[in-house]
Amino acid sequence: MVREAAATGQRVFTGLLVRLARAAEDVLRHAAELATLLWRVIVATATGRVPLRDIAGQIYWMGLQSLPIVLITAILSGVVTSQQGGYQFTGSIPLYVLGSVVTESILLELVPVLTAVVLIGRVGARITAEIGTMKVTEQIDAMYALGRDPVRVLVAPRVIAGLIVVPILVGIADLVGIYAGMTATQLTV
Repeated sequence: MVREAAATGQRVFTGLLVRLARAAEDVLRHAAELATLLWRVIVATATGRVPLRDIAGQIYWMGLQSLPIVLITAILSGVVTSQQGGYQFTGSIPLYVLGSVVTESILLELVPVLTAVVLIGRVGARITAEIGTMKVTEQIDAMYALGRDPVRVLVAPRVIAGLIVVPILVGIADLVGIYAGMTATQLTV
């Protein structure tokens, strides 16, 4: 009886270790694939083999066409932060502190995170759908057959455009969010 219980416990423990090892192997395999993709993007960029026309098109799509939703998010975060801060500070802390609190919370926390979330949702969904459709319809395999590198044509322009566009959008959203918070505070206090 005791031996059977010990054997059962040992099998459960062994099964748990096997599942854990498989999960760790999957995580490491995925990390290696991402590192390889990043290396291929760096090589394509460093050798100058990424078409500038593709980068410009991605910058336009990621940056200019994402600007309205980023600005709406920044305006709302600035207004809400100033109103909530003003409400919380009433009676306990002088209201002249509100400007620096709104500015710091907008610059350091809210706008960068919300801009990233909006861009991940908008741009990430588009890129995933586009490349997924190309994979299903075997367009990526056709690129390989024609001797074109899909990383150079599809991935590198998007990565480079993202590296250029995201900081610019965050900076614009920071300015708009701070101005919206300032305006909302002046109108209500």
